Amino acid sequence: MSRRVLPFIVGSVFLAVLLAVAFLLWSGSQVDCPTGDAGTRYRADKIINSLAKNANGQHVIIALTHKDISVSYKGKPDWGVLGLSLIPKKACVVSTFRVRNRKDLWKVVSHEFIHTCFEYQHCPDDNPKCLMKDAKGHADFSNKSTLCEKCSKRIFDHF
Repeated sequence: MSRRVLPFIVGSVFLAVLLAVAFLLWSGSQVDCPTGDAGTRYRADKIINSLAKNANGQHVIIALTHKDISVSYKGKPDWGVLGLSLIPKKACVVSTFRVRNRKDLWKVVSHEFIHTCFEYQHCPDDNPKCLMKDAKGHADFSNKSTLCEKCSKRIFDHF
C-alpha cells in the first residue's frame, strides 16, 4: 500500500511547492521571519504563522530555505531543526541548512507535508525506516525511504 501512497505524496509536495512559489511571486508577499535570540537562525514557527495567513483549506504552503531555522525545544529557546509543521496550520517550512545529504531533502519535505496536509502526527510504532518517525531532536533520514505499513494505511484511509 505504501507504494501507492508515496507517489501521490511526492507529486502533491511538488504541486504544493509550485503553488507556494507562484503565490509568493504573484502576490509580491514578503514573509515576516524574525531571527531567534542569537540572531543567526530564523524562527520556524514565526515563518509558518506568517505563511499560514495566506493559506486556505485547499492548499498547503511549503516554504523552502537555505537559512538555518529553529524552534524552542527541550528547554532550549533556539534549537536548530530541518523543518517544522504546526498542525492544523496549512503551512510548513523546510531548511536545507542541516540536510547532510541533498538526496534526503525530498524525505524532509514529504515528512513536513504529511504533517501539514493530513494533520498526521509521528509514526505510532516509532519505526526507524518510516518517513514519519519522530526525530526526537536528532534527525537522520538516511535509512528512510517510505512510510511504514501502519502510517501508509492511516494516510490512505484519510481519503
